[in-house]
Amino acid sequence: AADRGAVRLPSANGVTYCNCPCLPTRCLHPLTQMNRQGLFVSDFHMFTRRSVAAGLGNALDLAASESDIVVFGGDLIDFKWSTWPDTEQTIANGVSWVSNFLARHPQRQVIYLVGNHDCHPRFLDRLRALADQHDTFELFEFWLRLDDTVFLHGDVIHGQPQHAALEAQRKLWEQHRTQGRIANLLYDAVFAARIPRWVARWSSQPETICPKLAAYLDDIGQGKASGTNRVYFGHTHHPVDGYEFEGMQFFNPGAPLKHMSYNLLRFPITGDRRDGR
Repeated sequence: AADRGAVRLPSANGVTYCNCPCLPTRCLHPLTQMNRQGLFVSDFHMFTRRSVAAGLGNALDLAASESDIVVFGGDLIDFKWSTWPDTEQTIANGVSWVSNFLARHPQRQVIYLVGNHDCHPRFLDRLRALADQHDTFELFEFWLRLDDTVFLHGDVIHGQPQHAALEAQRKLWEQHRTQGRIANLLYDAVFAARIPRWVARWSSQPETICPKLAAYLDDIGQGKASGTNRVYFGHTHHPVDGYEFEGMQFFNPGAPLKHMSYNLLRFPITGDRRDGR
């Protein structure tokens, strides 16, 4: 059955939490199904004026401490809209955030999937160096497979659902420049009017998005025919809770941005198969 155990707790940032035993809510799953579990989070867009990811605070650490694996689903850092004075400071502070998270959770396997806003080459080089120093940390640029579950950022939905097209898109995003003060003020006004919330709802309906993701999974050999049952993705900033398409269930946590909804998503770990790129 689909994991539909998300409940809303009081929060100024509109954060929701998965309904699992480690959190102060009732559990909808038999404990035998949750012997091993992972945590999927995405799209923090840290260092921007619109992110409220800092408000996750203890809830994120608590959820991580009760998980065997933590998967970051991309766009944790946002180089396009960062408020740090230059790219090098954004890189340094991004690496510091990840390093501090690893220090707080030394017993957890942490996997960083890259998105379109954090695919800066020098940042990825620093993360690779960090992975060389920590056996519990890994970096994947495009997708991750854990047994019957596939994780990806989701930015492939904007072009042809093929890996070559995604790689070409990422090359363009690598070259984007940090926006200035005027652009940020204009974007603030857009968020204040809640336009991104409605755009996400209108443009990111699962009946439109999930077929594109399924086609991409087929292209990389990770579709339903390969045994995939669940797909976790980010990017759209619109929560998806177990939407079914072609025998697979799709999940999206949303985004901890102003006026948006967000979830900390649990997923079951059902085996030891592991792959990724």
